[in-house]
Amino acid sequence: MQDTRKKNRTARPGRRENVYEAQQQSRARTQKRHKRKRRRSYLALYLTVLVVMLAVGLVLIFTVFFKVLTIETEGLTRYDEDQVIASSGIVEGVNLFRINRPAVEEKLVQSYSYFESVHLRYKLPDQVTIQVTEAEPVGAIRQGETFLLISDAGRVLESAVTEPPPQVVQIKGFNALSIETGDTLWGMLERMQKSAEKAAAIKPEDTAETRAAKTATKQANDQVIGNIKSRVAMLDAYFAAARETGFDETTVIDLSDQFNLIANLGDGIVVEFGSEAELAYKMQMVQAVLAEQDEGFEGRIDASKPGRAGVRRMSREEMEMTPDEYAEYLYEQAASAAPENGEEAGLPDGEDIPSSQQEPSAPSEDEPPPQAEPESSQEEPVDGLDSQGLPEIY
Repeated sequence: MQDTRKKNRTARPGRRENVYEAQQQSRARTQKRHKRKRRRSYLALYLTVLVVMLAVGLVLIFTVFFKVLTIETEGLTRYDEDQVIASSGIVEGVNLFRINRPAVEEKLVQSYSYFESVHLRYKLPDQVTIQVTEAEPVGAIRQGETFLLISDAGRVLESAVTEPPPQVVQIKGFNALSIETGDTLWGMLERMQKSAEKAAAIKPEDTAETRAAKTATKQANDQVIGNIKSRVAMLDAYFAAARETGFDETTVIDLSDQFNLIANLGDGIVVEFGSEAELAYKMQMVQAVLAEQDEGFEGRIDASKPGRAGVRRMSREEMEMTPDEYAEYLYEQAASAAPENGEEAGLPDGEDIPSSQQEPSAPSEDEPPPQAEPESSQEEPVDGLDSQGLPEIY
């Protein structure tokens, strides 16, 4: 018994130490929990203060600061600055960050046909600059006695122009287009298509005759729209190829034949490009052919087949003829060039045909046959092309 009591007495200090350590650990855990709570409280307070400050800052930004005091424009050459600023809807005193930039830019582009693009630039704290890129007319579509000036994007810049600028290419082949200033050729086609579909829509109450009439009208409209669409596509391809190759000699484009683009280069040179396929390569081929011609060359170049170019020297009067007129002209020239006898030549009875008009005698065996000279209207080989008409590699 005494030994057991001694053991118990010796064990009590150890238990007290364990209890003390447990209490210390409990107090440490409690302190950690309190610290975490305080940190969360501080974080919530900081966030609240930050939100309040941001809200106050936004209110100040949209009410007190960044009010427009100066409005400027850049790139204007055709319109009045005050008129453009008024059209934008931006006034002094409005907040910079309340301006609907995309809406203003789109509004100005739609309001002014020569505006190719518009960009609003802000200079803090109080300045707005309207940057304008103006389009340049590259084509003049003939409409009877007047012209439509268009950009290379096909947008109508001006209508009812009586005298287009000299550097603008005149375009033939479009008749009575229903298009307004500021609209595009493709936009016009889209409206025409929608209008045709609406007019041709079959209704349940339509009679058989009405349905047949609508079907016939739709077919006719589709053909008209298709013809215009093919010409617009050819025109777009021409302008794109001209930009790529630097082909700027054209003065007139004729799209009357939707399968054969004809360009008048001025100075009595006409080029037939055929379809718009490989148009850039055809232009390079024509440039190579023209570089090999003598100064003052007049004639027609057939570049409708990529890799082959036919050159025919012709006068301006001949080039202005229609195919039927030119064929009749050649027939008359051939008929009057070599009369068969004196009566056909209009000679008096009994008078001989001059020696210069007599048929040549047959050459002797020792004499070589004379060489026939080619007619001026025949196609001739061009320096820079091989025997098959293929251009040299350049």
